[in-house]
Amino acid sequence: MTSLFKYKQMQKIIYTLILIIFVFTVKSQTVSEISNHPDFNASLKPFYHGVASGDAKSDKIILWTKITSDINLDSVIVKWYISEDNNFNIIQNSGVFVTNASVNYTVKIDADKLKANTKYFYYFEALCAKSLIGKTQTIPKENFLDGEVKFAVFSGSNYNAGYFNAYRSVAENPEIDAVLHLGDYIYEYKTDVYGKHKNRWLYPDKELISLDDYRKRYSHYRLDSDLMEAHKNLSWYVIWDDHETANNSWREGAENHNIKDGDWKQRMSAGKKAFLEWLPVRENEKQDVIYRNFKYGKLFNLIFLDTRLIGRDAPKGLSNMDTNKTMLGNNQYKWLENQLYNSQNIDTVVWKIVAQQVMFAPLIIGKKVINPDQWDGYQYERQKILEYVSYNKIDNTIVLTGDIHTSWANELYLDKKKYKKNNAEGSIFVEFVTPSVTSSSLNKTEAFFANPFVNMLFIHIKYVELSQKGYILLTVNRDNIISDWYFVSTIKNRDFTLKQASSWYVKNGETILRKNLK
Repeated sequence: MTSLFKYKQMQKIIYTLILIIFVFTVKSQTVSEISNHPDFNASLKPFYHGVASGDAKSDKIILWTKITSDINLDSVIVKWYISEDNNFNIIQNSGVFVTNASVNYTVKIDADKLKANTKYFYYFEALCAKSLIGKTQTIPKENFLDGEVKFAVFSGSNYNAGYFNAYRSVAENPEIDAVLHLGDYIYEYKTDVYGKHKNRWLYPDKELISLDDYRKRYSHYRLDSDLMEAHKNLSWYVIWDDHETANNSWREGAENHNIKDGDWKQRMSAGKKAFLEWLPVRENEKQDVIYRNFKYGKLFNLIFLDTRLIGRDAPKGLSNMDTNKTMLGNNQYKWLENQLYNSQNIDTVVWKIVAQQVMFAPLIIGKKVINPDQWDGYQYERQKILEYVSYNKIDNTIVLTGDIHTSWANELYLDKKKYKKNNAEGSIFVEFVTPSVTSSSLNKTEAFFANPFVNMLFIHIKYVELSQKGYILLTVNRDNIISDWYFVSTIKNRDFTLKQASSWYVKNGETILRKNLK
């Protein structure tokens, strides 16, 4: 017994020494390394990357910032404050956090003791300076039902392709309650490999492989003034897709990962760690688990999935209908079933909103799968989900999707032969797909011809637009879920206009998409 105790004590000492060595040897970016960024603002010292918040609950929310010093410091003491008024006359909560190189000098606070459905202001202090003041808000309590919630839904923000005008357009919109970002927050490529905007070069100018690479790319993104404003003024929910690690990734590899890139598991772990450091995401004990849910009272359950890294089999491995081929993995699949069942039968929420990465609706011509990286490559598991929702009478299910860089409104059927486009007979639930912020799609001429062709070829697709950049404004109330597509006029420069392009909705108790003519 004594020897076992000594062994465990020795283990703790060794682990502590390793951590100390790691903290003292890993160097953080200095000011000189980030000062070449076009949006670098010296007046924000040492909070050059601004502030952010996310993963809101009724009584707490994650607050985030980053310290960048002129010199390498072993650690930095950071104070934080949160209040209902922007003058901070009455502090709702406050505290102290110590950051160091092991977390890239980022700061993540799970600020608690907050009131439900309340707007807050927050800021940080460190190194004799104050950060920007951020805005955020908590979600409603269990009895919330008759209100309305609005989300801006984003995906695909390729810095090298153009300006983040879509982010800027929501930053000052007081109607938006929170942002849902469905992945591809960063891209792993070097400059001009995927996007060639002359003023939007990347740092580091190499393909991301190591933890240091991913950290520096997040730093480069987070210095962007449009993205900084959107984070400062809104609470975010974020999930990763493939480009937070490498293109078309799965749990054992990626299309954009070769032997020369080293060990995949190390690269994937580096991408995950940087993601968790740089984004306001509440961390699980298992750091690779990002599937989670947030209940907005009795109105809806917001369910986030990981269709990319935790359970996905190789897209080109087993056949698309193989019963052993999985997108989610066994544990996550069971968790999803429980979330849907409990939402219908125990919590009895009106809407079940499943936010995930890749297109759920089929895009199959004959027996030809156009893109096996989507759910078409995992047809058996997709069919299982549709059957589960149908047979258990789980009504008002909505899927939100990113990844594909374009805009879609789809009805999902269990049996294609029984599906009727005109009245949605045979439809199980609907899907809204958000366009990219900047990532590539068809040009306007190509889309002009392709849009009607896709509508004609796939009867379950009610709306498609294959060229424009922007976001979805999702409005959730007791009677409807409304998806409004908003497009920016350009990503080539920062002078842009915003227009509402199309609006579709689904009524409580129905599975048919209707065009909003207002």
